Amino acid sequence: MGEMPAWLKEGIKARLDEKMPAWLKEGLAVRAEEQSPTPITKNQRGFGLEGDDVDEPVSFVIPKDASRGIRNNNPGNIETGAKWQGVAKDEDLNTEQKGESRFVVFESPEFGIRSITKIMQTYRTKHGLSTVRGIINRWAPPFENNTDAYVDAVAEFMGVGPDDRIDTTNPKILLPLVSAIIKHENGVQPYSESTIMAGISLAFPNKEG
Repeated sequence: MGEMPAWLKEGIKARLDEKMPAWLKEGLAVRAEEQSPTPITKNQRGFGLEGDDVDEPVSFVIPKDASRGIRNNNPGNIETGAKWQGVAKDEDLNTEQKGESRFVVFESPEFGIRSITKIMQTYRTKHGLSTVRGIINRWAPPFENNTDAYVDAVAEFMGVGPDDRIDTTNPKILLPLVSAIIKHENGVQPYSESTIMAGISLAFPNKEG
């Protein structure tokens, strides 16, 4: 199949630009014809290790040695209990996932990332948490985690101080925050920026500007 004509590319880009919120446009650094503010399909989603060239989406293949969170499309390791959007249907679960009793299994990484983002909003509105230290102390309490190390890792990844105030309603702040949490929870941050931004956008369906 030959390269897409320039006039067709421009037409597709123009239509996408009309529908895409301004805040999401700024956060996405991919070609417009390859990106949508809604979740992209498994066969189109970029999935590579940090630093990989993810401008061209590749087939979605979970590595055999991937962590439990990545295998469950739940990179925040969200435990069962709440009613989340995007929970995988029983008929779509593999043998391992059918035996999962502690953690949620999502149908795609975007919904797992959405859950992290929604929890960040609850921390802000219900608990008044607006610093990395406050957020991570609640996310990973000291009685079962090395919370100080977690706080330092996230703050360093974001380039902020542990006690600096951060705006968790801003996708540009959420992108490194969510990425850092994923990396600490799983030992690696394997998703493309576009996948993370798509998951974040699911938490703000009506956000404009």
